[in-house]
Amino acid sequence: NNDFYLDHNGIKEKSVYGAIFADYRDIISRAGNSKNITLYGHRMRDGTMFAQLSNYESKEFWQSCPTIRFDTLFAHQTYQIAYVFITESSVGQGFQYHTYADFTDSADLQEFIAQCESLALYDTGVEIQPGDKLITLSTCDYSMENGRLVVVAKKIN
Repeated sequence: NNDFYLDHNGIKEKSVYGAIFADYRDIISRAGNSKNITLYGHRMRDGTMFAQLSNYESKEFWQSCPTIRFDTLFAHQTYQIAYVFITESSVGQGFQYHTYADFTDSADLQEFIAQCESLALYDTGVEIQPGDKLITLSTCDYSMENGRLVVVAKKIN
């Protein structure tokens, strides 16, 4: 499940840092990835893990760094950031972005995009189309109880 790596590192040892890890519903393989991979990581006060994601709350920072790299055992990939938003993460509250690993149809994708757009901190002008591969980065946000800072990006190569 998604809770184990919150307090265990990549070699399954207890760690306050936890690990950056993919949602258990997502597939990352040589044959291909889920249409939307969600990665979770702590926003550590010492600047490690996903601490730097908070910089994307500023449109000026996004303008200076609009892409992210995602390297796996199988590929080196670049993604263009489309949305940055903050949402509640309690069960039944806020936008449940992590449940969108694969879009079952175009309506499912449009629902995801509409939610992202409605919560976006600013307009990047980046459009997501059917067939695009996405990555969603999720970390804690301290502006609300059970808040999450989320960055959604589309694969460009």
